[in-house]
Amino acid sequence: MNTKKICTLTLALAALTALPAYASDSINLKKADGVNGGLLYDSFLKKGEVSAKFSNAHNIDVAAIKDKYDFFRCKQCHGWDRIGTEGYYIGRKPKAGKRPNVSSVNLLDSAKKMSAHEVFDKIKKPVNGRSLSTDLTKYDPAGNSRPGDAMPVYGEIFNDSEIWDLVKFVKEDGEDYRNYYVMDLKGVYPNGKVKFAEIGKGGDAANGHKIYAKDCASCHGADGTDIDIKGKSAGEFTRKKTYELAHKVKFGQPGTDMFGTPLSIKEMNDLHKALADKATYPDMKKP
Repeated sequence: MNTKKICTLTLALAALTALPAYASDSINLKKADGVNGGLLYDSFLKKGEVSAKFSNAHNIDVAAIKDKYDFFRCKQCHGWDRIGTEGYYIGRKPKAGKRPNVSSVNLLDSAKKMSAHEVFDKIKKPVNGRSLSTDLTKYDPAGNSRPGDAMPVYGEIFNDSEIWDLVKFVKEDGEDYRNYYVMDLKGVYPNGKVKFAEIGKGGDAANGHKIYAKDCASCHGADGTDIDIKGKSAGEFTRKKTYELAHKVKFGQPGTDMFGTPLSIKEMNDLHKALADKATYPDMKKP
């Protein structure tokens, strides 16, 4: 028997045994779809031609949670900017039986410090997480907040592939939306106030108009009033919900035909700067 070959085989097996338990994480993260993760972060109940690919692999009763939807949306607790109570949602109060408190966790920064598998675990089965079976009708932010404020056990909602899509979004594809505006924050959650000091900071409005004409005008119209966005035009939405605009532009709108448009930080700033112009992109006319 060839002793050299036996030793080589033994070393190879030892090397495999020594691999970290989560050696496949990099493969899972590379295969993940961060755009779908961004859509799932937004809204997983709404389905459309290019919306989140929510499989409902666990056959959850969608109708049963629809009126408690804000207890399950990632963006509701962490905000579009993913900085929770320190961001635009500093003044977004909870509502009994309807909406939980905003999280104090700065997900934007904390996710960078965690490994991909740590993020995966926190999404799939968070410590002290809230099961789908929790009765949310009794949620009271003043006297009984813990059940509603706890993070959902998303392993009961998403399959592993979808959770990896969320990890990809949180770790890599989600941007720091503060690149596109300056916020003036005052006070503390939940009674804080926020104003936009600058929309499209340092942006080139002329180039933003070109981007809008190329990528947005065919649906929203030349002046942004062809689509009613909950009573707002494209320009009005930008001026009032600036913190949300970049997410919708990059990842699309679940439940609609609006797909994501990848733009550089400069291009996104240019678009913000252009849409801030009320004369060119007026508010929606009220009936």
